[in-house]
Amino acid sequence: MPKQNRRILLAVALLLLPALGLAFWQGQEPSFSLQSRSQEESLQASSGQLFKARPVLRPAPSPKAPSQVLPSKVSTRPLPGSPTKIKSPEIIPSVCGNGQLQAGEQCDDGNLNPGDGCSELCQNEPGQVIPFDSVNASLQSYVSTLKGKIIPKDTNEYLSPVLGSLQEPGDREHFKAALDLLEAGQIQPSLAGLEPLGYKLVELNVSDSESYWVVEEAQLEGGFNAKGWGTVIFNPSASRPKLSIQVPHALADLSTLDLGRELFESLDAGVLMINGAHRNANAAPSPFDPDYRESDAAHAQGIFYGMTQAFADSAQDIALQVHGFTYASHPDFLDEDPEVGIVLSKGSTSSTHPLQVQAAQRLGLAGFGVAVCGAGGWGQLCGTQNAGGDYINDSNLSRGTFLHMELSNVIREGGGQAFPKITQALDQILP
Repeated sequence: MPKQNRRILLAVALLLLPALGLAFWQGQEPSFSLQSRSQEESLQASSGQLFKARPVLRPAPSPKAPSQVLPSKVSTRPLPGSPTKIKSPEIIPSVCGNGQLQAGEQCDDGNLNPGDGCSELCQNEPGQVIPFDSVNASLQSYVSTLKGKIIPKDTNEYLSPVLGSLQEPGDREHFKAALDLLEAGQIQPSLAGLEPLGYKLVELNVSDSESYWVVEEAQLEGGFNAKGWGTVIFNPSASRPKLSIQVPHALADLSTLDLGRELFESLDAGVLMINGAHRNANAAPSPFDPDYRESDAAHAQGIFYGMTQAFADSAQDIALQVHGFTYASHPDFLDEDPEVGIVLSKGSTSSTHPLQVQAAQRLGLAGFGVAVCGAGGWGQLCGTQNAGGDYINDSNLSRGTFLHMELSNVIREGGGQAFPKITQALDQILP
């Protein structure tokens, strides 16, 4: 055998010895497998020799001992390309019967009683029809009738509404909910919410083509309001639906109801609000401001306040509240300016509103002496203790504009000539 071939065989034997020894050491019979032809030819090529193929001995793989099966750890991470589960936003469920119209509700009259136009699931009940009065009359004559029903001074006949809480809505919240339904055109659910509060809904037809809704409280046998909470006249087709005219002292402030009615009609406002009791009907102080009586619609957080809440809930809403003063009651104001007949305010002595300034300019051009609160002076006539103004002027929310207007007795006594001028001036600046 050539010396070169002997060297190759020796090298192969040396490579096989460790495997053979391991097999014998483990007590196994060595086994062999036949190397493939391609591997053999590769070996021949590397040696530069061509020779007859021979079996090449190679140890077979040793069988592995069975291993212990451990529980596998499952990954919670989504596989690439698999849909990712996204947490849905929290949905706050509606609460039927809380007097607040919420998602999924067609109505909410503040109770869970079926058969009253609004079901226990807060859905309209088309089969249930609650009748309402329909009256043909002029607004002037009807408002005059309402004025005669206002509870007089020093009678103690005004009834304070039941206060609500976070858990249970009170009279004011139920009343506001009914007004919200009326504003949304849901007449039957609104009526269903008003009836338990002692109110009725009257369709006032002032012409063949124009009607108002009157939210009017029941009267006692003597003809006066049963509770003294007030009246709302709603114009469903108003060109200024965001404008509400408020008359909180229809008896105490001479002729302010006449001006309020004229402003409501001529400016085509959405709402006219009228108090239901004299500001001094009761002797008890107002919890909102003890300097005034609990029956004072402008200085108590009663139903009149709830009306303001219902119709002043957006930045576009404007509440124009009409008041009256006399220099006899405020002799110190003669030192301010005896020529002033109108005092305008946003309910603050420290700031003004552009609408307030524009109104003062227009009224001045109409021939009135006008003072603007916020520029100093006129303290008590600036509406700083007004409950509705306090609500609207809340700096944390956009509740519109509060315009507080005080008129001297001289202007109010000459209402027939002065009121149209006031209306025309405001018509030019109100949106």
